[in-house]
Amino acid sequence: METASRLQRAAGGRVRPLWRRIQRGYGALALLAAVASCSSCRSGATKGEIDFADGLERLALGDSSGALRLLEQAAYDLGNDPRVLFHIGRLRAAEGTIEGRVRARTLLEDAVRRDPDSGLYRSALGDVLRRQRFMRASTDMLAHAVRLDSTLDNAWLLLGRNLQDEFFIEMVEPALLDSSISCYARALALEESNEEARYRLGFLLLHRKRLEEARQVVVPWVYGRPCPVRFALLLMAIEFHAGRLERAQELLDDVLPCMTWLEREAWTGLRPLLHPDSVSAYRLLADSQRDSMCVAYWWEADPTPTTLANERLLEHLTRAVEADLYFEVPPLGLSGRVTDRGEVYMRYGPPERMARVLRSPVPAWEWRYPWFHRREWRKRIRFYDYYHNGNYQRQRRRAGSDFMEPIPLEWKPTRTNMTFKLPKGKWDYVLRRFRAASGRPAIDIAFEFEIPRRFAGLALEAAAWRGPGELVGKQESGVLDEKLYRLPTSAVGRMRIEVPPERLELGLQAVALQSRNESQASKARADSGRVLFVAFGRDTVDVERFDPEMLTMSDLVLAHELRDGSGGLFDMGGVIAVPHVAALVTRRRLELYFEIYPSRRILQERSAVAVRYEVRPLPPRDWTFWDQFRPGFRRRLDATGQPVVQATFTFLPTSDVEKQKLSIDIGALDSGPYALVVELVDAANGETAMRTAEFEVVRTAEVGS
Repeated sequence: METASRLQRAAGGRVRPLWRRIQRGYGALALLAAVASCSSCRSGATKGEIDFADGLERLALGDSSGALRLLEQAAYDLGNDPRVLFHIGRLRAAEGTIEGRVRARTLLEDAVRRDPDSGLYRSALGDVLRRQRFMRASTDMLAHAVRLDSTLDNAWLLLGRNLQDEFFIEMVEPALLDSSISCYARALALEESNEEARYRLGFLLLHRKRLEEARQVVVPWVYGRPCPVRFALLLMAIEFHAGRLERAQELLDDVLPCMTWLEREAWTGLRPLLHPDSVSAYRLLADSQRDSMCVAYWWEADPTPTTLANERLLEHLTRAVEADLYFEVPPLGLSGRVTDRGEVYMRYGPPERMARVLRSPVPAWEWRYPWFHRREWRKRIRFYDYYHNGNYQRQRRRAGSDFMEPIPLEWKPTRTNMTFKLPKGKWDYVLRRFRAASGRPAIDIAFEFEIPRRFAGLALEAAAWRGPGELVGKQESGVLDEKLYRLPTSAVGRMRIEVPPERLELGLQAVALQSRNESQASKARADSGRVLFVAFGRDTVDVERFDPEMLTMSDLVLAHELRDGSGGLFDMGGVIAVPHVAALVTRRRLELYFEIYPSRRILQERSAVAVRYEVRPLPPRDWTFWDQFRPGFRRRLDATGQPVVQATFTFLPTSDVEKQKLSIDIGALDSGPYALVVELVDAANGETAMRTAEFEVVRTAEVGS
């Protein structure tokens, strides 16, 4: 009930109650059987009429074999009455065999010949012709049926499906889709409980970008019904195309828990997205392992780690919904997403170009994606209908082709068509752990980016997740241009978020806003028309608990600028510290900021704390084969070498947070990577705490060169 009410509120209004579905077929037959039975009670009823009435009664009770025997006897006694032939033909068609369909076609053709003005008989014959893939004959028969009797909702549905299939065979006559939409609308108007007509009408309206009309068609079959998987996913696709991502995610979150594992695997499974060499290993995994792997994959693929909506998963499921109707193979009972064309569609989305291969000996399509290769249209994918059943199969390698150029599925298994205004220049960030004033852990986020033209400010958002869908903390803030710290080619900013002490996934989003003019720069708002770029970040961080009974410390902050002061974006509580992000140090002094959190015992007993710091060289990040034979290089690789800078000092803590500022002379250091180590030692009991940070010394002359 809670899910239903939530979905109903998301629909934007009150949804009218649905009609209960009526079993039209057997219900009508039961009524006819009762009437026929009563008429047989009158004097003068023949044996054929009695058998016919008894056969309908058996049919209404679900005894198809007994009904078929009685109806065939009635057909013999009544001289092939068209009413009897009609029911026998429907039973033969329901057998699902080739022989049954051939026999059904013969019987129904005989019934139509004996009663050419019956739309019901023509509708049944059109259905059988459709199953035999005589599409033109089926369409003509169904069109004649609805002209004779416009109240046949099933005939309208089948006629719409024929027109839809005809369009998707060649995709050259859009008018066929308009006719198909009209047929589905007529079928739905005649019978509101016709699920197939409602679903296909909603899909074609989605295909035509008539999103609000499609939504109105699908909504009554979603809200207030238990686990409407098929319609809920279609409505999700409609909301996705309309740009209502939060509403689409709500629909998905409500429908996924009510699916079985196999249903979730069919929709969110990774087989259509993996490298071809990985598919076999994926199939060997246990069911629970594949389910967990799918959850982790889609969690990592979320392009916006600060929001509840997973746009990449929504895009994938939307492609699957579309593939189901674009590429379905009714003769084989295959949904579109399990075909080869459906797989490629789910990997890459709609092709940039698609055309028939006219010189192919069998029906064939060619799809082209321009980004497959640097040369435009060099890569293409072809599909062939080898067996003329509508199941187009992707062209695959043959024996002896092991050294061919890799196919697209090998070097690019999947691709998203969603576009974000990503920063063109530099964008980087770094996370550091502190203790907040409340005593809870806090993550301090420093970021650096290249400022674009007409920049007004940033809209920042940070979110901490315990796992997929488990949000544990969120922080939003805005930073104006004048509050940032300017570097020669970039700017530095900072924000902080409090989190629980555990292993967390942290997401960061920064939206750069454009100023219309200088007077409006301070009034920047998150207007989509003024967005210069959207930057994202995702990281895993182990947040430790700051125990008041233990000596602990924060992470080390290498600073561009470090001084006493208050106010502004970089106020650490009486200390102004502008953090390094890339940790490239060009000055002769290394500015360092960190916080010490003494234990209660240290404060009560006024014990001393020793602070020891040292700088050690690290192996060069880039080196050649001959560098390893040079003495200086071997000395840099020596892990037991002495530190190049080291010092120790002692102080008496007086508060629960001791802010430390250090300025370390590194003027004698050569260019290269180094590690800074800071260790705390409790003079009373020897308790220690230690933090490290890496940085790289770059001399000004080398930067200029």
